[in-house]
Amino acid sequence: MKILIVEEGLDTYHGHYFQYLKDLAGEARQLGHHIDVLGYRDMLPCVAEKVGSVPWLRKSVRRSRLARNIIYRIYQVILHNQSIYTDLTKWACHSPYSYDFTIFTSVRLEQLLAIGALAHCERTNRLGKLIALFIDAPGHLKPNGGYHFPLSSMLLRHSLRLISILPSSKRISFAAESKQMVRQFKAFSGFGFIQLPHVTIIPDALVWRGHIGVNHSSKLRLGAFGFSRYDKGFDILQDAISLLPRSSQHHVEYVIQWIDAYRLPSGSVAKPDFDLARQFGIQFISSFNDSHEYYAWLSKTDVVVLPYRKAFYSDRMSRVAVDAALAGIPTIFPKETWLDEFHGVYGSGVSFVAEDPVSLSSAIVEVIRDHHLHTMIASRRIDAARRAFSAEAFLSALRTIEEGD
Repeated sequence: MKILIVEEGLDTYHGHYFQYLKDLAGEARQLGHHIDVLGYRDMLPCVAEKVGSVPWLRKSVRRSRLARNIIYRIYQVILHNQSIYTDLTKWACHSPYSYDFTIFTSVRLEQLLAIGALAHCERTNRLGKLIALFIDAPGHLKPNGGYHFPLSSMLLRHSLRLISILPSSKRISFAAESKQMVRQFKAFSGFGFIQLPHVTIIPDALVWRGHIGVNHSSKLRLGAFGFSRYDKGFDILQDAISLLPRSSQHHVEYVIQWIDAYRLPSGSVAKPDFDLARQFGIQFISSFNDSHEYYAWLSKTDVVVLPYRKAFYSDRMSRVAVDAALAGIPTIFPKETWLDEFHGVYGSGVSFVAEDPVSLSSAIVEVIRDHHLHTMIASRRIDAARRAFSAEAFLSALRTIEEGD
């Protein structure tokens, strides 16, 4: 297959775009497919080289300051869509290839109308089938099992429905990364989405660490990785650590990737507690310059902690959770989220009541006690995780779309 991938968020090593696209494009190429990747025009040259991508897109929503005024916000969205449409039209004329698929890997409102216009334009037929992949949930799950969609998501809903009724919509497929997200978008939009697995490849030395039983220190090391934001719940993890019995201090140490302070709904600011760090053996680390640093820390981690807030992760997937499953590392994860079903098939670990420091503290004590058991279970499931989150699984899902046409 010939595939074009479009991702304006691809510009530096930070965020998940670099590693995700490097994994997806690299493995697909090894399988014999032609993959072109378009990223932000000012991306770092080293990023372009390692992904095999072209600096092409003039705008990036991640580089823009979003307006609070609703009228100007709509104006921003229109201009952004116009820019994406123009950039892709030019690429269709510039590239010598006719693609089977063009995949937009993190669709927002800023790209959605452009995708609809591209599907309608005969000049872009060489872009093939257009895949709009959504990674952010429009709402969240309510206690009764239904969904709450905020007023701010209505423009996205109306745009999706408008595009779906156009004759050119047959050229577009809408997708999400988890079965739970697929269900939510169906409830949100009224029509079906397809599931495309999140491709994640980690070094073989990490993949098999669970089998060989590597022990890096006399203490278990619990690690929490990713951007420090409200949805990640690192403040909850600090509160949970402060509640641990003193006896646990002799058995465990922590590493938390706290990049930036963030504000809580109460108005207070969540930031590293260095007094707590001295008492409980917490090491705070900053952002990684490249994936090698992340893998180096993952190789020294015995348990991955995911202290996420439920509203944000009821359906949304976590790449860190997948990485842990691929490496055979047990996790601590919130109940009643995407992670429940995930850990029923891949990986292993202990769940806690989301946003409850007492429950998270109890989960830490439990995973310390039963760490060997969870490592054994997780290591047995590594192969299943590797298959499910591989480029081969991703390409197989694309073939299903192709055959459906």
